[in-house]
Amino acid sequence: MPALVFTNDNPFKLANQINKNKTPAPARPGQISPKDIIIPAGPTSFTPGPIIGELAQVGIKTAIEGGKLSIKEDVTLVRKGQEISKKVSETLTKLSIMPMEIGINLVCMYEDGKIYFSDVLSITQDVYLDMLKQAYLDSFGLALGIGYPTKETITNLISKSVLEAKALAQKTQTNLDFTSHKKHEIRDDKKDIAPHTQEDKKHKEDKRDQSHDFIGYSEEAVDKAQEILKDLQDKKIQEHRT
Repeated sequence: MPALVFTNDNPFKLANQINKNKTPAPARPGQISPKDIIIPAGPTSFTPGPIIGELAQVGIKTAIEGGKLSIKEDVTLVRKGQEISKKVSETLTKLSIMPMEIGINLVCMYEDGKIYFSDVLSITQDVYLDMLKQAYLDSFGLALGIGYPTKETITNLISKSVLEAKALAQKTQTNLDFTSHKKHEIRDDKKDIAPHTQEDKKHKEDKRDQSHDFIGYSEEAVDKAQEILKDLQDKKIQEHRT
């Protein structure tokens, strides 16, 4: 019997209370299944006998384990929205599975110009938390994939960069030092050109130190990298010509 409920409660809170008050009931022939009815794999209380053939008729495969019947694999007996046949109804009753529910059938709720249907209202708080966790994991993986630095990803990005640098060094047979942090002095060929002020000189020295202040830097490594890039460019040009 249709009914309207007027309340000041939150729609999701009210829907949760309604769903909690529902009680399970066995399926009767001709009823429409409200959800996928899945028979899980595992042991049963049945001994070998005619029940083997009855279960096989509805697509349930069994085996004998320890003198009892055991369902070999999960079986979706009825899909959501399908009609439950007499044979399936009898099988569910024998397996003590009650897929139906007795209680208020919530259709939808209206609040502040929005309509929430039952499929949305039936989502529990645990499901929402799982969705938030999955969203975090997906965004974390995306940030790592595109190299987006945040306080959560920076440690992983640095570790990834070091590993990739080591792999590149081994592949190109480049001698890079990853075990220590060294500052390399750069000779200034223009020693006779003095800076105008002491401040300018300090600024140039700081800038020079910062540009080379990272792990594995050396003049030899730079030259080697330039040679590799030149070889790759020459090969690419040659392949394009041929």
